[in-house]
Amino acid sequence: MRTICLTLITTSIIAFYSSSSPELNYMAKISVFIPGLNNSDFMQNISQEMSELNGVEYHSINLDTKTLEMIVDYNIFSVNDFKNSFDKWGWAFEDPVVEDVYH
Repeated sequence: MRTICLTLITTSIIAFYSSSSPELNYMAKISVFIPGLNNSDFMQNISQEMSELNGVEYHSINLDTKTLEMIVDYNIFSVNDFKNSFDKWGWAFEDPVVEDVYH
């Protein structure tokens, strides 16, 4: 009986701690293919747009592969905001692909 009570108390403490801890910090690597990415002016425009998005910790743009890679805070970053920022300029892109998630 004593073991059962001790187990219930321990389980309750763990459950309380797990529910009260802040959100985990998940970082994700997201890649996007941009077919029209063919000059440095376009690259600068994309870079400026990425710096204004919430949750983007780092980004790099490769003209040879026409890709944008971002490291984002998954709790803050919004894919919809990303898509809207490209849509407002009329920039074509393929769907973003999550490559890795880091804890």
